[in-house]
Amino acid sequence: MSEQPTAKRARVEPEFSIAYWSIRGLGAPLRMMAMYAKRPVTIVNYDVKMDVDSGKLDASAWHGPKKELKKKNAFINLPHLTDHARDDMVVSQTNACLTYLARRLGLGGRSEADVVLIDTLLCEVMDLRNKMIRFAYNGALEDLEKDGRTLLEEVMAKNGIAQKFELFLASRKHSAPCLLSYVTAADFHLWEMIDQYRTLAAQLGVDFSPSLLAWWQKFADLEENQAYLDSHLHNGLPFNNKSARFGSAPGGKTFQRGQAYQWASKESEQFNC
Repeated sequence: MSEQPTAKRARVEPEFSIAYWSIRGLGAPLRMMAMYAKRPVTIVNYDVKMDVDSGKLDASAWHGPKKELKKKNAFINLPHLTDHARDDMVVSQTNACLTYLARRLGLGGRSEADVVLIDTLLCEVMDLRNKMIRFAYNGALEDLEKDGRTLLEEVMAKNGIAQKFELFLASRKHSAPCLLSYVTAADFHLWEMIDQYRTLAAQLGVDFSPSLLAWWQKFADLEENQAYLDSHLHNGLPFNNKSARFGSAPGGKTFQRGQAYQWASKESEQFNC
């Protein structure tokens, strides 16, 4: 009996491309959302290299693609999203990418009130992120512990951003493991930022918000999130670029000039979840 040829698995064309630096940063919630929805996606990561002698950063990997993409979108920046199912439409600016992708994935607001609430939540998360960015990229390495404790005290203080989210979670009339009664773009960005703050808190031996950590764990436990959480996009990439004093190496560690690293070995990868 002759051997039957093995059928080749058909290649699934990516529906979206998500481009960012070779870090988690603002790209993380977009990647996580696409993989949650199990859509075929191409992840493009541009690496920032550091000169061993001078410490000077080289972001030229992005310069060429940016020049071409600017012809399609005058506001092009990182992150950006390309929708291959919609004539390769290019979307830029973080919250525009998050809300557009959410609508395309069926994760947008289901009422006008919910749309407004999601926009509000995304703005609050961006405030939380910007505080982390100022801490991570400014100040001396020897002041990291002092400045980190100040940051955590500030966001967890009365009327701090963490307390706002604590009050919001306490006010919900549902027990779903998401901010609204259904998953939206805001969940993915808040989850990423809690992950960064809890990592910093653990390094400094500081307790972080129990209610936010409980929400973080429940959202992480969703089956739809496992493909992303098991991938190197989550486990292998640092929070920030190499010039940051916090999170410039995986696990919240600090990148050391000249150290070898593997997280930028592939500029482009396709994921079929």
